[in-house]
Formats: sequence, structure tokens, C-alpha cells
Amino acid sequence: MGWFERFRDKPWEPTSAQRQAAVALPGEHEGKFVRTYPDGTAEVRTRQGGELRRYLIERDGTASLVEATWVRDPAWGERISGGGMLMAVVTFVVAAFVTAASEGPLPWWTFALAAVGWGGGLVLFVGGMGLVPTACPPKGELWKNICGADY
Repeated sequence: MGWFERFRDKPWEPTSAQRQAAVALPGEHEGKFVRTYPDGTAEVRTRQGGELRRYLIERDGTASLVEATWVRDPAWGERISGGGMLMAVVTFVVAAFVTAASEGPLPWWTFALAAVGWGGGLVLFVGGMGLVPTACPPKGELWKNICGADY
């Protein structure tokens, strides 16, 4: 199943009470993922801190927490990612000032140092983002993402 198939809109036809309950549940910036069972019950998957949570919402809007699994603290990933971004930006700015201030050709090691600093910062940024847990559902399951201005 490809990326677009994984997140294509699955029909979610909630009652107004289910919709209000799903929007009111705590969640973070990546949104909430919902799906509906044949009996009309809705399931919501979200993340709060380092905890993945699954809720069941009855047709009358009653939400109950079914599962709360601690994944990992997102702060470490966010710190590593932020440090990598800072490292890349600082390396770029310092390299620009050194290049502008030099009157002759720069030694080879300045280019190597800039490449290592920028590349290392980029690797830390991407690696840190990979450590942050997400509420994305497992592959093979079709959910609808309810986030943004529409909800």
C-alpha cells in the first residue's frame, strides 16, 4: 500500500455529537485520525506528549479512552532536531562571513569544515525528527485525518 493510499480519505460519517467529541479530544499538531466501524462507533487515534491514545466514541458522543501507550518522550527528538538545525544555520552564517571577509582564496579545510558542519546539522535534524513519536496509524489501515480548519 503506497503513501497516498494509506492516507486517502476513508468515508467518515459521524453524528454531530461524534464530530464534536472528536474535535474536543486532546491531540497535537499532526492531527487526529478517525475511522468508523459498521455499528456506527468511531475510533480516534491521537498523540499527547509521548503517549499514543485510542478513544472510542459512541453515536451519542460519549468518548472513552481504550488504550494509552507510552512511546517515548518527544522532547529528546525535538532537542536533537533543533540542535541540528541550529548547527546547520550557524555553519552557513559563519561560512558566509568568513568568505566575505577573506581577501584571497580560502584554504581547503574551510570548505570541508563547512560541509561537515552543514551536513552534520542536516543529519541531526532529520534523525531528531525521526525520534518524535507520531499518531499516524499502522500501514494497511485506512483512517481519515481530521485536522486543520475543516474541523
